[in-house]
Amino acid sequence: MTVDWQNGPAIQAIKELKLVSPTIEFLDNGIKVLTVNGEPRPITKIDIVFKGARWLEEKKVTARFVSALLREGTNKYSALDIAETLDFCGANIKSSSNLDFNYISFSCLNRHLDTILPLIAEIVLDPTFSEDEIDRFRNKSLNNLALDLARNELNCYREFTAMLYGEDHPYGYNTTKEALNSIQRSDLVYQYSKSFNSDNCFIIVTGNPHKDLIKDLNTRFGQFNKTTPEFSWIEPNLEYQGVTSYFNTKNELQSAIKLGRRVVKQNHSDYPALFVLNTLLGGYFGSRLMSTIREDKGLTYNIYSTIDNLKYDGYFYIATEVANETVDEVLDAIYEEINKLKAESVKQDELKMVKSYITGNFLSLVDGSFNIASLLRSLEIENRTLADFEAFYRNISIIEESDLRSIAQKYLNLGDFGTVIVKSNSK
Repeated sequence: MTVDWQNGPAIQAIKELKLVSPTIEFLDNGIKVLTVNGEPRPITKIDIVFKGARWLEEKKVTARFVSALLREGTNKYSALDIAETLDFCGANIKSSSNLDFNYISFSCLNRHLDTILPLIAEIVLDPTFSEDEIDRFRNKSLNNLALDLARNELNCYREFTAMLYGEDHPYGYNTTKEALNSIQRSDLVYQYSKSFNSDNCFIIVTGNPHKDLIKDLNTRFGQFNKTTPEFSWIEPNLEYQGVTSYFNTKNELQSAIKLGRRVVKQNHSDYPALFVLNTLLGGYFGSRLMSTIREDKGLTYNIYSTIDNLKYDGYFYIATEVANETVDEVLDAIYEEINKLKAESVKQDELKMVKSYITGNFLSLVDGSFNIASLLRSLEIENRTLADFEAFYRNISIIEESDLRSIAQKYLNLGDFGTVIVKSNSK
């Protein structure tokens, strides 16, 4: 074979994604276990996920407290014991809370699984929530809250989600000093009892697990049977469309802007075109908002648009930080770019570039079993599969210029947007 050293290989378009579906098994108590092999090294990562989180709260921020304090002591192991064991085995662990789920994730070399797995089972199934650890996490959270409230961008995000969903909605409420100070140990025990149960749990195993791992998981997690109270979507009763809210702070010299609206979920037929439209408008560095408002006009360092996808809902917004005196100019420039998308068809070359960017981004999402685990976790929460993700990519690949214009006309009407502007008033 003759090698052409002067020219690189031809660029080939990726027409479809073909992913290996996970192996699905069930523990004795019905907990679903999804396993993705693919790591050549003898390492295993396990995600233990519990659906519900904020939707099961009787008291605000308790889901967040519970997740954070899981690894801070059990009836059998102190926080120091846990930390020393994890450190000795070189295990990596993370516990966190999302709006829709709590999870604990850990990884370690296979030879340490016999040590780490029983420890994780103790952490998940028998936490103590000691008063000292609660106070320590409360103080840390209060300090982090003070730092967040000193940033106009964070204040803008808090006010924007409250505008869309309401200050008492699971998707709309914000952490406050009063909420943090009100937390008692009994609140966390109650929240834990509602949230960490067998019927709202699933497990994702990735890496290179040994053949007896399912048996070991069943021994540790397959024998408890607890049910979770039913919970369902609460429709916000708010009229945010066409509303612009201004807030003054003394934090920074720049103003923060967010404008947008609630949109369809990922399983809706409009979502693929909306996803592409968002990417083209402000979803990557070469987007229209970046090219015009940052590069051409020099009005901001960063501007973007995004779609936040949640289990029960989703919302689209545009965000930026600008000088106080250019707020109106920037808003006019944003409106102009939106109106162009509604009035003019996208050029084929621009659409091709956006699709190529999306393809590259999707490939990074499925690059290796650990990345696939993160994708699987999101899909499972939304009752979707890797096959749905493949279909989503296929739908994106066939989107045409006319589709984007009609979607822009449907979802980018400025009268449907709510706007929040947080302005510095430090002078």
